[in-house]
Amino acid sequence: MDTKKQQYLEIPANGHSAVARPATQRPLAAQADSSPPLLLAVIKRHWGLLALSAVAALAAAYWGATSFGSPTAEATAQLIYKGLPMPPGPRVYEPPTLTTYREIAFSNPLMQKVTDHFGLAVPASEMPKFYECAVTQNSSILRFSINWGDEQDAIAILNYTLGLLIDQARTDRVSLLRAHMTHYQQQQAAAQQEAVRTLEQLHAARQREAEEMSSGNLVNSMHNSTVQLAIASQAAMDGKRVEMMGIDEQVAELDTRIFELTNQLMLQLIGTAKNEIENKGARYTQGSRRWEEVQSVREALDDMADRIADGHPSDRSSYSEWKAEFVQLISPEVDPGLVATDDVRTQEALIRQTTEGRAALALSRIPITKQVELFEQQRLKYEQNAVKLAGSVTATAANDVLDLEAKLQRTQSKLAGIESQLENMRQLVECDTPEFEVFIPASEDTTELGSNKKKLFVLIFALASVLMATPIVGYEALQQRDAPVTAFANRFSIPVIAERMLKNFQTPSLSREVAVDDDVRMLALRIQQTVGKPNGVIMFTSLGETPPPVALISSLAECLANREERVLLIDAVDPVRNNSLLAVTPSAGRGDMLLLGESQGQEPEEPTPENSSPRFGLSDFLSRECEGVQSLIQPTLCPGVDLISRGNAAFPREAMASSCMTELLNHCRHAYTKVLVVGPGASSLADVEMLAARSDGVVLTADDDSLKSPRAATAVRELVELQAPLIGIVS
Repeated sequence: MDTKKQQYLEIPANGHSAVARPATQRPLAAQADSSPPLLLAVIKRHWGLLALSAVAALAAAYWGATSFGSPTAEATAQLIYKGLPMPPGPRVYEPPTLTTYREIAFSNPLMQKVTDHFGLAVPASEMPKFYECAVTQNSSILRFSINWGDEQDAIAILNYTLGLLIDQARTDRVSLLRAHMTHYQQQQAAAQQEAVRTLEQLHAARQREAEEMSSGNLVNSMHNSTVQLAIASQAAMDGKRVEMMGIDEQVAELDTRIFELTNQLMLQLIGTAKNEIENKGARYTQGSRRWEEVQSVREALDDMADRIADGHPSDRSSYSEWKAEFVQLISPEVDPGLVATDDVRTQEALIRQTTEGRAALALSRIPITKQVELFEQQRLKYEQNAVKLAGSVTATAANDVLDLEAKLQRTQSKLAGIESQLENMRQLVECDTPEFEVFIPASEDTTELGSNKKKLFVLIFALASVLMATPIVGYEALQQRDAPVTAFANRFSIPVIAERMLKNFQTPSLSREVAVDDDVRMLALRIQQTVGKPNGVIMFTSLGETPPPVALISSLAECLANREERVLLIDAVDPVRNNSLLAVTPSAGRGDMLLLGESQGQEPEEPTPENSSPRFGLSDFLSRECEGVQSLIQPTLCPGVDLISRGNAAFPREAMASSCMTELLNHCRHAYTKVLVVGPGASSLADVEMLAARSDGVVLTADDDSLKSPRAATAVRELVELQAPLIGIVS
């Protein structure tokens, strides 16, 4: 007894500890699903239904297209932008771009006018969906089209829309110019007031100068002529400066024009070269040396295009230098002759012509600059002479007169400029010439008749196909979906030995009349393959509240016995915690033992002196009420199968960890080739782990309801972490 007490806390079995014991090698449970992909499986298994669905969808699409299809008309028209007759002088109006005019054409106010004029039931916000407008780069033409149900209505609506756009362009121009005129009129009034004040100050200064000269008995005729010469020199100098400013503005505009023309030509040449490079690169294998060389040239062209797009006229080299660099870059892969086409020559001639005009303007500025310098020298000379003639007494008055005369001249020049801008604006406001003109009106010649039957056919066919194929795909998806037990087993890489097997073994009786089907044979084969050595101990435990069915255990034992195995059944279910699966009672008038089930609530029959002597069970051995193991073993009606019942008393505390349990299992290993232990369920996880440490294989039983409890996942996780020899799950 002392030795057994020392072994009470030990759980070794066959020389191995529970944690360090390696798990028995077993097949993988969560291998890659060998079933084909869903769509491929649907095609392979249900191609007949899919073909019928396609035929039905085709019939539905044909019927829908013929029943609900309607004719359509696509009318086209073109507007050309002619511009406005700009008056000479400063530019006071910059018209919007063609892209902006396209947005104006499809704006809500214009579309509302269209719907109101024709009495359409379509909302104004939806009308642009029927239109299309194309704007070609470097072109002055807007191409409009409308897709409508009736040909004549399409022509009328499109022409009316073009007329609205022409009127709206003029209305917007007039409104904008009038707003600008209001601003300039305010500036004009301020300049006029400033000119009046300056003139009054000039008159007062001249009067003071005359009084000072008279009081000094000086003759002012020579002084006055000198002052007039100084004023004339100042006026001539200001006129030349205005002329220089005009030349500078023209040069700036030509610089911008040259920059835009050069940009356009460069990007055109780069685009042509890239197309040639792509066509040539398509002939080589991707990744080859030649392909890499072609790609490097293409990337260099992309970088060159980015530099051109981000560049500025001030940091641009000459076109000839860029052209030499471009030809050097593309010459290994592309014929340099693409830079010598007629179109390129025409654009280069335009660039040269504009550049020459710019150079001529710059040259014309040089003599004007010299003239300004000469007039400045003359003005200074005349002013100095006037001061000397006036003498020291009138020096201050003479300077005031000169300053006020210069200020008055500047104010008058500013006022003249404002008046010139206002006059130009008035001319543009009163201009009756429209910006746009209908280039090609919508007519029957520019209208194509069609039908929406094709679109309707495709739409109905697609919709019908999806509706008819959805049940087939859904059915196949349900078929391929893992059962709850399979999904649970895959989480822990545990094999599923058999599915839907427990339902066939709900009968609690155990007799030789129970059929041994293929599932039981496969379970027996899996146990024999996994527990390869003889004298193996296999524990059965349930992940739910109900222990494994007695019919399953008895059928498995019978199957193993038929394979010449010596089988012992041990009922290790504590009667206090769970209902016993196996019980022993003597048959009437016989000494043989029968296995009876208690799953339906029946209690084992108590032995009486009249029928038999008392039999010991596992609880009696664990509580030391009997000493010999042999007294526990009872035969059954199945040859080769013996039984140790659980007994009538409750199991002692920590019975599964006791040395008595180890002694019992070691004794049974030598007497039997297979020992089947019906262990406690997942609710007694500690007892399960203790028995698993002494077992050579563990079989889990579970149904769909038991897997929903967190206790089942916890139990399996603990067994996996302890490297328990899990054989698989039976559901």
